[in-house]
Parts: sequence; structure tokens; C-alpha cells
Amino acid sequence: MATDLETFVGDLEVFETVSNGRGVRCTADIPRGTTILREDCVAAVLTEETLEDHCDYCMNDSRRLDANSTSFPRKDHTATKIRKCTACKVVAYCSKTCQKKAWALYHEKECRCFQKYKGVLPQDARLLARLVITIDAKAPPAVDSRNFPLTVGQLFSDVSEVRGKAMQFFTICALKFLGDGVVTSKDDVDRMYAVKDYNAFSNESHGFTSSGLIEVGEALYQRAAMLNHHCDPNCKFAFNGRFIEVRTVRDLRRGDEVCIQYIRRFYGVTKEERHSHLGLRSDHHFTCRCSACEDPKREFNLRCYICKTQYCKGFLNMTSEERASCTECDRVLPKEDSRWKQISKEEAGIERILSQVGWDLEKKTMPLTDLRPYTTPEHLHSNHYLVVRFRRVFAMALADPSQLKVDEALAMARKNLEGQRYLYPTYSLGRFNAYLGLALLLMVSQNLEECLQMYDKVTEIAKVMHDAKNPIHHYIGYMRIMAVNGCTSAE
Repeated sequence: MATDLETFVGDLEVFETVSNGRGVRCTADIPRGTTILREDCVAAVLTEETLEDHCDYCMNDSRRLDANSTSFPRKDHTATKIRKCTACKVVAYCSKTCQKKAWALYHEKECRCFQKYKGVLPQDARLLARLVITIDAKAPPAVDSRNFPLTVGQLFSDVSEVRGKAMQFFTICALKFLGDGVVTSKDDVDRMYAVKDYNAFSNESHGFTSSGLIEVGEALYQRAAMLNHHCDPNCKFAFNGRFIEVRTVRDLRRGDEVCIQYIRRFYGVTKEERHSHLGLRSDHHFTCRCSACEDPKREFNLRCYICKTQYCKGFLNMTSEERASCTECDRVLPKEDSRWKQISKEEAGIERILSQVGWDLEKKTMPLTDLRPYTTPEHLHSNHYLVVRFRRVFAMALADPSQLKVDEALAMARKNLEGQRYLYPTYSLGRFNAYLGLALLLMVSQNLEECLQMYDKVTEIAKVMHDAKNPIHHYIGYMRIMAVNGCTSAE
């Protein structure tokens, strides 16, 4: 049903940064684990995959958790009957409350357009059309007492930067969909597309699966859009239905800029991979020069191998073609050493599998028998960077349990956690997913004691990264009960 949450803005204000345009900073000291912004969206749409089982207004999943679902149970552990709009038969709602709110906000005009259009509009075009319906493009600019913009038109956009085939296609689709029912101009639609392209968030929820987050839809948030990107941010954002929640993951001092991460991965990927594969250039139209990107030590450590000298926490610098020297102790590894050959063989094997998988897991299928050599104790631990990258293949293996035995999957999960512990900070999605994946496998293997220890870690991270009202806390509790019941019933 419709959420009872309300928009909340903490001790924040908008200011002009030195090099990144407008940003948001603290007006008071704020401790870690504090909700500093909770905001309802200006407009949102579901993906084509979630249209059938999510409410179009509150964006919540109507299903229970069962064998064929990656969603969570509702608090009352009952499914909600989702009902499609009887006129357009495209969108659906979980309650009369949500239906009435959607009708008043956008669907009264949109419904007639759907009936004439005869089909489901592409996601980007649907959000674009909904923004045109919802927003007054001619509204004069205005700001509130903290300098947050009061009109969407004030959000940053550059039509010339995004102009291309994609923009042309989606604006034409939106104009055709709206027809004569909504009075607008192509210039206004182009401008709204640029606003959407620069500022919209991918609304994601956690499916409690090995693959982690599931994309539910796309939404535009007027205040959250003012937050700048940092590859190693001091705040994290999460979603609760149609609301976005921004939480501090570090203690902040008055005057500190509040930053979030536009991409979901940083700690286990290189600077070039963040810009090319993960979309900083293509999706967000900028080259990041934050302090994390400019730190040469971070990039250097990704390409080094763990020194196995007792008590040493250093790295072997493998950039030389003749020898590798440790960054901490006096160890020198010549090229003739068997360890060098083992490292080279390991790296070549893992890179070969990663090249088969690519970055888009959804569109790849491959036999995973090649994984077995890398699940043994002597593998998957020489280079944390490779371990974390290899997790994408590991996720595929868990999605098809026939590919790996439980003990093999557990070995991989433990090595993945080792890499995540080194590369990722405690309060991060990477750590959360690593502990969660291991907990699920421990439940399958009937190891209740260690399983509950992993859920304790998951709970600790969730309490910092998610607001107390976020349903993920209920979901973690539900999974703990499932683990206890599953393990005790097998005894």
C-alpha cells in the first residue's frame, strides 16, 4: 500500500563548490548512521519486468517470498492482490489509496494516452512522458531557505551533451504517446530528457539473492539530484518504495560536502573500468577527479599480489618484468621462482574466464566447469582485485546450483569475503553482499552457528546504511528465522 513516509531534510544546505558546480554540505556535525535526507520522487516508472508485480505508485512488490520469487515477504506475510487499471490495462496498483494518488498526480492524463498508444512504452520514454505530465516546464526558478531548487527545471542539464540517437528516439516516442492530450513543445521535451538523463536514479531493491540488487524502476528526486559524486563517498543511498534515503557511513563535520556514489562499484575496480564499463563517462557525462581517483596507491594495490611472508601485510609489485619486490618486507621474488609462474598462470586463467563473461551478466551463458580449479585453497587469494572481479562469475555459479557443489561454492564465498574485507570499507554494499552470500550458503550446508554470525554482520551493516523504517531490517530478520527453521528441521 502507499507508504506513510514523509520527506525529511536534515542539517544540509546547497552551496557552490570550487570545481563541481553546486553541491550539498553539512550545517552541523552529523554522526555515522544518520538519515540526512528522505525524499519522495518527482516522478517514477517501473521497468518492463516489474510492471506485472509491483505497484505503479508506491513501487512496492506485491508478492510473497517463495521458490519462484526473489522478492521479500510483506510484514504480515501475506500477498497483496495487485489490480491493473481497468481502462489502460498497463499499470497496476496494490491498493485504492495508491490508485487515487496516481490518478491525481499523473495517471488521469496518462491513461488516455496508453489507451490510444496500444502497447508498453519503453522505460525512458515512459519516465519522460510522466515528467512532462507532472512538471510545469515554464515554472519560474525558485529555491528554499537552504538553497535547494523548488523546480525541476533548475536541475543541471546540457541538451547538447546528450543529443543523439537515443534522445531523438525517446523524445519522439514520448511526443507520439502524449499526442494532443498534453500541450507541450519538442524543446520542452528535449530539455526534460536532458534533466532525466543527468539526474534520474535507478530505483533498486535488494532481492536477497547472490546477484544482490534488483532494478525496480527509475525515478527523479529534486533534492537528492543536488548531491555530487565521489568514488569513495561519505554517504550511501537506498530506496524504500518510491522514497530515496541518504545515510551517513562516516562521521561528518560541519562544512563537509555530502557525496554519494553514482555507480555501485568502486573498491574492486580500476579507475578506467569505472569510467568505461560502469558508465561514469557514458551515463553521467563526466570524468571523475575525486581524491580516490587521484590516489596512485589505490590503483597500485589493485595490480599487486599478496606477499606470503609470515606476518607481512604487504604486496608484491609485479610491474617489473624481471623481479617482484614486496612493499613492506624485504622479500624479492625473481621471475624464475615457481611462485611467479603460479601467479602468472592464475591470472591468465581468471582473466580468460572474465573475458568470456564480460560485464553484462544478464546476456551471458557459459559452462562453469572451469571454475573448479579456482575454488581450492591455494587459488583465489593471491590478488584481491581478481577475487572481487571474479565474484561476477561466482554470482552466475550460484544462480545455477548444478554448476558447483556446496563445498566448492563455500570455498569461493570465503575467498570472495577475504577480498571484500580488504578492498571494501565495513559499511558498503560489497561487504553486505559478501556476508549475505556466505550466510545463504551456510544455511544450505546446515552450518547454523556460522550462518547466524554472518547475519549478525549483515544486520550491523544494514543498521548504518538503512533508515530504521526501511523494510530491509524486517527482511533480514525473516531470513534469520528461515535459517533457524531450515537448519533445525534437518536435524
